[in-house]
Amino acid sequence: MDLNQMMVFAKVAEFQSFTKAGRKLGIEKSNVSTKVSKLENRLGVRLLNRTTRSVTLTEAGEGYYQFCLDILVRAEEADAYAESLNSEPRGTLRITAAVDAGRMIVKSLIKPFLEQYQQIKVDLLLTNRRVDLIRERFDLAIRAGALQQEDSSYIARRIAQSGNGLYASPDFIEQSGKPSSVDDLDQYLMVGFASEEGFENKAGLKAKIGKRTLQLTPNYRLKVNDMTTYLESALLGLGIAFLPSGFIQQHLENKSLLPVLPELEFPEVGLYALYPTRHLKSAKLKVFLEYLKTWDPMI
Repeated sequence: MDLNQMMVFAKVAEFQSFTKAGRKLGIEKSNVSTKVSKLENRLGVRLLNRTTRSVTLTEAGEGYYQFCLDILVRAEEADAYAESLNSEPRGTLRITAAVDAGRMIVKSLIKPFLEQYQQIKVDLLLTNRRVDLIRERFDLAIRAGALQQEDSSYIARRIAQSGNGLYASPDFIEQSGKPSSVDDLDQYLMVGFASEEGFENKAGLKAKIGKRTLQLTPNYRLKVNDMTTYLESALLGLGIAFLPSGFIQQHLENKSLLPVLPELEFPEVGLYALYPTRHLKSAKLKVFLEYLKTWDPMI
């Protein structure tokens, strides 16, 4: 058994490219190809289909790749155990979060964390896709909103919780007025937030007044898939926006946003830290999880 060959193969399978795998591992493409060929020869089975344009896993390669991932995870756990014996946590912590959260995370979380733990480095991947933490070997994800089915394989720790409401700028209210009751809402233009895949989503908004449950159908004037632009659109007076109240405290305090139909109750939104369910956590992940307990994302 050659663990180095298995690691190289796993990287080729992950990136579906000898070049990208070599770049990630810091070795020449030819060296990557040689190691994978030697692995196939030793096993007596073809693991990869190669063409001039693509690299794909064979059926045998798919199964072998899963075994490789399991072994590499256990190897990381061994490293984590050794790291945990150090008096000072060190190494690279790999974190992923939504693009919109990047500025908030770097300013209020990552910067003070790195200042406190001088021997830790951070790789921060900002993407709106849901990263497979195990397959892509990330330590932790920071995600907002309802957790999905695919998140059930991770440990989820709630960092913060925020209520939601409808808000509009004073300029919008001065020009268009604001609804006096929920029945008037569809007469007023709104701005909406949508994922890249969700522009056609017409599910609307769920709300309650007392014990009465409502399904609202917003009259969207504009929908965007970037939270910063979404908030800016509301501040510019382009419509009423559905926003997490805990994250717009500054705008509520300076009255650049005003509540609309405050009697409406919406489900709260959570901010979560997710990490793989490994038996051992590295020292760097342990201290980061502890640090998260002191983080106030509303600041």
